Order: sequence, then C-alpha cells, then structure tokens
Amino acid sequence: MTENDFPLQSSDSDSCRLNNSLSDWSDDQSVVRSDDQSVVRSDVQSDGQFDGRNSDSADGAGADPSEQISGFAKIVPEKSCNLCGGDAVTVLSETDRRGRSLRTVICSKCGLVYTDPLPFDVKQYYSAEYRLDYKGAYIPKPKHVYRAGMTALDRFRRLGQGFLTSGASLLDIGSGGGEFVYLCRSLGLKAAGVEPNQGYAEYSKKELNLDIIIGRSDQDLPQENLDAVTIWHVLEHIDDPLAVLAKLKKIIKPKGHLVIEVPNIEAVCQAPGSTFHAAHIFSFSPKTLEALACKAGYEKVSLSVSPDGGNILLVCRPREDGGNILEPDWADLADCGFRTAERIRQRTRLSYLVTGPWLRRMAARQMRALSEWFWLAFRAKTNKNCLRKSILDALYEPTLARERLIVAKRLQAAD
Repeated sequence: MTENDFPLQSSDSDSCRLNNSLSDWSDDQSVVRSDDQSVVRSDVQSDGQFDGRNSDSADGAGADPSEQISGFAKIVPEKSCNLCGGDAVTVLSETDRRGRSLRTVICSKCGLVYTDPLPFDVKQYYSAEYRLDYKGAYIPKPKHVYRAGMTALDRFRRLGQGFLTSGASLLDIGSGGGEFVYLCRSLGLKAAGVEPNQGYAEYSKKELNLDIIIGRSDQDLPQENLDAVTIWHVLEHIDDPLAVLAKLKKIIKPKGHLVIEVPNIEAVCQAPGSTFHAAHIFSFSPKTLEALACKAGYEKVSLSVSPDGGNILLVCRPREDGGNILEPDWADLADCGFRTAERIRQRTRLSYLVTGPWLRRMAARQMRALSEWFWLAFRAKTNKNCLRKSILDALYEPTLARERLIVAKRLQAAD
C-alpha cells in the first residue's frame, strides 16, 4: 500500500531556519541545575546577555545549532530526553493551564517538549484519576459519548476506506469509552482496544460488548500480527513513548500501519495560557513526532496537520529493513526546536486576540454545543434504555448505510 492509498493531505513540516537573534530568547542566560545552583557559561557577557557565539568559536560561524540552543538558560532535567537522550533543556513554562505549578522544558538538541519532573505517578493517575480530573465522571456521560462518537466518525473519514477495510484486524491504544472500536467493529473490522482507566474500560466491555484490555500500552499486548494499531491523542500521555512505539511495532504486520494523532505544540489556535497542562507529559511538533517514529523503526506513509493547526496526524509502517535504528538529523531538529521556542515565547494574549482564532473557535464551540443539546434531547426522549449505546447506533447508522451501499455496488460490479 502506498501513500496515495490514504486520502490524507501529505505535508511535511516546513523547513526550519534560524532567523531570529538568539539573544532574544531568554532574559536569564545562566545554567540552572536541578539543585537551583547557578553556573554562568563562559560565553555570557559581563552584562548577563548571551552574545550568540559558542565559547569555542570567536565569531560563532559554523556553530552546531544544538550548541547554539544549549547556550540559553537551561536546567539539568531529572529525566533525559526521550528522543535524543540529551540532558540540556530550557524551561518554557513553570505553570499549567490552570495556574498550578508545572515545569515544561524543551530539549536543546532535538526540540522535544516535555514535563520535568512528572507531577504524578503515571500508572495510578491514568488508571483511577485522569477521567475524574478531566471529565468529572467514572464512566462517560451521554454528552461525552456523543462527542467521542462524532470524533470517531471524523477519524474514520480522514483515514478513508483504503485503510479501514472489512476483516482487517485493529487495536486501538487508549480506547477510552470504546467509541472508535465500536465503529470499526460495526464496519466489519476485528477491532479491540487497550484502556488504562478502570471505569471507562469496564463500561465499554459491558455496555458496548467490546474486547478491551484493561491496562497500559507498555504492559503485555496481544501477540498477534495486526493490520493496524491506532493511538489517538494518547502518545502525549505516555512517560516513555519511544519504548511504547518500539513495542507496538512487534505486533504490527510487516505491511501493517500505525496511526498516531497528537496535539501540535506549534499550534496558534488556542489561548497562550492553555498550551501546557499536567496530563500531557510530552508535546510534539511534526518534526519531533516523525523523528520519534523513525527512531522506533517506522517509515512515514503520510503526515498532515489539521486545518486549524491544532493536531498532527502521522500514518507510518514498520520499515522493511527490520527497523534498525536510524538517527534523525539532529541539526535540523535543533533548528526546529529553536523555532518552536520562539513561537511560544512570542505568543501573548494580545497577539492571540488580535489574530482572531479565538473567534472561530468560540463560534465552532457554540455550534457544537447547540447541535449536541438538540441531538441529545431528541435521543433522550425517544430511547431512555441503554442510552449511550443508542447514541452511537444512531450516530453511526448513516455511515454504516453508506458503507453497505458501497460494498453492494462493488459486488454488483464484480458480477
């Protein structure tokens, strides 16, 4: 199967260039270690300003981009970078979107953004607390089912019929309430899921009758050759994404595919104060996501960014060379890392209000809320028994009917 088999807009991240003065990135140019002791670099001038030159080069010519980025104020993280193994990072933020203490850093060598240190025990948080923290529910409410069902339909449409075909085997990592698995199974796929949250997993097993493994993606997975593995907005929640991607490769057929969708750290469609929050351990740009998949043994099939720039969708497959480790272009990644940091630094509430994405997002949110209210009110009045399942059945029926029609036309043409 080639890239043309997927109706996705294939677009690599635009080439990154170091266009801005490095001295503008940070006001504090000392190296801060985790014990809060400061060590001033030899290339910091007496007035405390970084002069943009590496200490080994008088004019800075030919300096490695990773060295230029590491010239800024940085800390020694508690955990090395998951992508490159580096231990030089710059602090991007000290608070999350709720104003609580949360340190987010960017790796100087590759530009990967992550939380350091972790604010919680990962296993405990996602098995028992995450859904309550962000959804306020132990099992999904009807409105959550409706929203997730609409999202599942959107994901199916974006992947297209060339990818999700009847009889194919699929595993959805972080399946939540099981809405995407339920849709795939309704379309004739052999679909199953993995979900760490006890309440959501038990709900999808009992009420939707789905095959769901209650656990984490770094635990034992079914040892079988799968046609596809999907991991929708989950990779950013995993504390060792490189190891998980490498493990998933072992259960995907040589010609099978891995589908990853994550938020885009370079997005400007959200308010500046909403960029970081505790549940997102890692934040990816198109470049760092592709580099992570490459290092884990995959090759890109397609890479696209959503129309509003908020999400990245990567479709990849195991490399035919057996998945030998390939080192990314670290200099290119460092350049992109600088660009990412600059975008985050330059984003202010004023610039966000002036550019206007908040108006589009607010209008879209209001329209969704209105549609949801009318739709759920109608369903609640017509079928109060097994409401959540009936919501999905009603949502999916037009798509299922269309797929049945397509199959019928194919059979007719074959005759």
